Amino acid sequence: AVSPNAHVPYVQSFSLSLGYELPKKTLLELSYNGSKGTRLFMPPLNVNQVPFELTEAYLAQGRNPLDNVNDPLGRRTPTGALRVFSQGYIGTKYLGFEGLTAQFDSSGTSIRHAATASLRRQMRGLNYTVNYTFGKGLDVSSDSGDVRFVNLNVRSPGHVNFGAPRSVDRSVSTFDIKHAFSATWVWDLPVGRGQKLLGGAPGWANNIIGNWSFSGVGRIQGGLPMVVFLR
Repeated sequence: AVSPNAHVPYVQSFSLSLGYELPKKTLLELSYNGSKGTRLFMPPLNVNQVPFELTEAYLAQGRNPLDNVNDPLGRRTPTGALRVFSQGYIGTKYLGFEGLTAQFDSSGTSIRHAATASLRRQMRGLNYTVNYTFGKGLDVSSDSGDVRFVNLNVRSPGHVNFGAPRSVDRSVSTFDIKHAFSATWVWDLPVGRGQKLLGGAPGWANNIIGNWSFSGVGRIQGGLPMVVFLR
């Protein structure tokens, strides 16, 4: 079933930065970054749940609501055999549909705030940048499996699947990274003609050992939050 609340999701991003030049060719930058997701797709929602009271009534009689019975509507398969389905679904909202999910429900929302401190310095032969970000993301729909689109391989539709309001499922995003540190650098190696090491190297040797640089990128970050979900 396609949800009547199907819309195109969109995200709004906003940021604010403040930079200050320190002595010795050093730049300090403080920034805030935020994003707000609206009309995000929710995981497929079962709209034909067996009522809890009905399940209890079956169990009280020593009967399993998942035991198959013949279709009371008399429907048959393409081969002519009488259809069967779990007897608990005789008392659901949509009789005869053992599994009925609504997809493309665009009632999900998200918000993320992050603060970043960045330090850049330019030295003789060495340039480097270090960044630290502290952020937090909240939403009601990142547990849908694929954060880019609806994925049927869903872990949990949340409390809303049991009749709770959508706000109860608002929590830390499953892909949230609270702490992240990164660094980049470029170092012109002091080797070759005119440099500290082997400064008197002949031309042919300088073509081999001179004008080399060493660069790299490093990142250290916290882990993903532990996900507690309902079955």
